[in-house]
Amino acid sequence: MNARSLPLIEGIATNTVFNKEAWQLVTEQLVESFNLQISHMMILNKQSMGLRFHVDAGQRINDELANSYMNHYINSDHLLHRVLNAPADQFYTIATLPDAEVAYASEHFQEWAKPQGLIDSAAACLISDNDWLGLLICNRSETEGPFTALEIEQLNQLLPRLQQGALHSFSMEQSANDHARIEALVETFRIPVAILSETGTINAMNTSMRTLIESVPDLDIQNGHMTLKNKNVEKLLYLSLVKTAKRIEGYNFTREEEENLQVSDHLFFGFQPLMNNHISDKPVFTGVMIYAVSPNLIKPIQAEKLSAIFGLTQKEAAVAQQLAQGQALKTIAEAERISLNTVKFHLKNIFEKTGCSSQLALNNLINSIPFST
Repeated sequence: MNARSLPLIEGIATNTVFNKEAWQLVTEQLVESFNLQISHMMILNKQSMGLRFHVDAGQRINDELANSYMNHYINSDHLLHRVLNAPADQFYTIATLPDAEVAYASEHFQEWAKPQGLIDSAAACLISDNDWLGLLICNRSETEGPFTALEIEQLNQLLPRLQQGALHSFSMEQSANDHARIEALVETFRIPVAILSETGTINAMNTSMRTLIESVPDLDIQNGHMTLKNKNVEKLLYLSLVKTAKRIEGYNFTREEEENLQVSDHLFFGFQPLMNNHISDKPVFTGVMIYAVSPNLIKPIQAEKLSAIFGLTQKEAAVAQQLAQGQALKTIAEAERISLNTVKFHLKNIFEKTGCSSQLALNNLINSIPFST
């Protein structure tokens, strides 16, 4: 490592106190300074292990590998288990675990890490409380070999500054939001909507969403976060939040069954990323608007009326009507006996004719049309 690297990383880490976007620079500098294949900074929910914030740098793993780790291999990750149950004052590595041989023979390493060419990982806990776990993970490939004692010592020198940055980055962040503006925004929607931060904090919700949560036994609000009785579904909720944010960064998550999340028998959540185009040269993710759709919540408007109001064809009106009731594109394709690509083609035409740019905007528009129109 270059002698100037440690002060440089410490300086960047100091900025995370004021700007969470600086974590991207931290991970990039770690990759360069420690010859990493990839570096991750993530915030997870301890109960569901669902991701609520994530940045990475280096050689990105593909979407399938990312999904498989969170859905399966995380349970056999010996290094993660060590970090969760050991003092949070140092970095731990696979190579120096007391059960290193068992860790290298584990399902996680043999079926997930090794095929990617990984040979060692260093991880540390940045923040931890009853609900949250913040981790920094640094992966090394076979080319660079395991971490040396000197490298771990250098990472440990950085740890206090990184922990301080994480603590300030992800605590009391709601105070920085313009609540009056956000609350006014969500109240313009006729369907139940809420705005969640990338860490899962509820920044705002409209009256319809609050009423919905109070009336649905499977939903609740705890410590400012939306929770679900079914922890597997809660995990999918927060995984969907991260995927929605990651699409802005170029990740291509295309699993059709995840375009709507089934929360209960007759309730689905859709996801819409919110972006700020004014603070940098590229769109910056600022949160996710989730919206609830259900045949029980929304009385469908007639397809013929949609055709008359917006000039939609018969098939476009049928697609729009089903979208407004929360049906997934794949489900609509099966119901209409057309291909998924054809449904997407109709959706593009619907957006053009209605002036909408997202399914959320389309749902709100259609479901706000008076029945007397």
